[in-house]
Amino acid sequence: MQSDFQEEVVKSEYVQAEDQSFKFVNMPSYNPEQLVEDRLRESIRQSAAQRTVNHQDDPTSVKFHRHQSYNQLQAWMEQVGIDMQQHRQIIKDVYRLLDKRIAISNRSIQNLIHFIKTFVQHEKQNVEYLRTKNNDINKLFQDGQTFYYPKLDETIKEICNYDQGNAIKILNLLDGIDKFIKEKLDFNIEMFETGISIHRDQYRKAFSNFASSSSKLTKYRRRHQGLYLRQMQGESKGKDLYHTERKLINSFLEMAKLQKNMGQAVTRLFDEVKKQEVHRYQIVITSLRMYLDKHVQLSQSKQQQISAQEELIYGLINQLESEQVIESFEVLNFLGPDIVRIVQKMLGKQQLTLPQLQDFLCNYPDAYIKLSSVQENHSLVKLRIKSAQIDCGNVLKTWKPCQIIATIDNNILIYLKENNEFKGKFYCDSSHIVQKTRVPLTAEIKCTKAGFIFDSTKTALLQLEAQDFDSLHGLLFKQPK
Repeated sequence: MQSDFQEEVVKSEYVQAEDQSFKFVNMPSYNPEQLVEDRLRESIRQSAAQRTVNHQDDPTSVKFHRHQSYNQLQAWMEQVGIDMQQHRQIIKDVYRLLDKRIAISNRSIQNLIHFIKTFVQHEKQNVEYLRTKNNDINKLFQDGQTFYYPKLDETIKEICNYDQGNAIKILNLLDGIDKFIKEKLDFNIEMFETGISIHRDQYRKAFSNFASSSSKLTKYRRRHQGLYLRQMQGESKGKDLYHTERKLINSFLEMAKLQKNMGQAVTRLFDEVKKQEVHRYQIVITSLRMYLDKHVQLSQSKQQQISAQEELIYGLINQLESEQVIESFEVLNFLGPDIVRIVQKMLGKQQLTLPQLQDFLCNYPDAYIKLSSVQENHSLVKLRIKSAQIDCGNVLKTWKPCQIIATIDNNILIYLKENNEFKGKFYCDSSHIVQKTRVPLTAEIKCTKAGFIFDSTKTALLQLEAQDFDSLHGLLFKQPK
């Protein structure tokens, strides 16, 4: 119950942090993924604490092999866990930096729109002034019916027409700006948010799956620890430590796979943010040029010449290029020297390119999760048959490659090779194997368990080599003829 509660807290905190980012405010000072980190770290600490017991057993005893296997697995998981934690931290750092860039970009485009709209509003106020002042000048030396100075009245009408013409020109220019804001800037906000949100949601889903997997790992780790301790005290007979260990390893590998998915998601987000930022930067350049164009046109409508300062601004705008955005997403500029040094150390490289960083984010777990140290020459395994097949069909025979494991807990375990699916456990003390055909050698392994009313029987049909059949036959109980 506590693990489920923690998982829900992680998801809730993460959604809250994401919602805050969408509102263009800074991320909270904590990262909700830290809850997952703390859970994993505590689980590793508990495992290490269990290994302080010193067992001085006979190297040939079952208890010695159990202790040796437990130590070996925990040492492997702790070392790999450290590497995974470093990799995961880099993923989180990249996401944090991307989230910061997104918030700054969104805030900047909003500020630009506000700047241009303020300019439009100011010019519209000028237009309104032109219109209202004409109401006053039209009333000079006349009462609406009698015009005492016709030539003066004609002159005033020309002045009013001139102002009205300027007002119309200005309004046309301002309408063009309003149209630009709607078609370019507002549309860019919509497209930017759509493109980014898809990949942010993918990252959020990847993290959610990772958080759930870490809870499962904690559950399997506790089961494994509990069974180990009970077996060391002579309890839990009939349970198999190797099978429990295998579930733990599979859960660990599944979590590593989901962490890899997080890296892939943040890499896709990186590419999308970079693409959207390049496009937005070009829109900003176009907006600044449009603003200056309209400003100059308004000046010319007022019979003013383009100024030297306006010429200077045109020159500065022409120097703006989207290459500056691309450069800002280069590894060193984006991550900073401290994070780059960590990744270089982990990869053993003097230089770090963007493709190398993205490959690291997506594939690094594959490079360091080596299972040979905990799978080969396993101290819990008495016999390992690698070349065998099991019938998985309901009606017609369907043979699939499998692996057969005989453990020191006196069990025969069968796993499919293609997906590691568990196909059954047979107790050596109550199972026997019978050869069915010689070529190919087919055998049936059968386990009969006495019940209160009826006995239960479990069978499996296998194809295996002759020497493997002999080895397996020697381990199982022989029924009297």
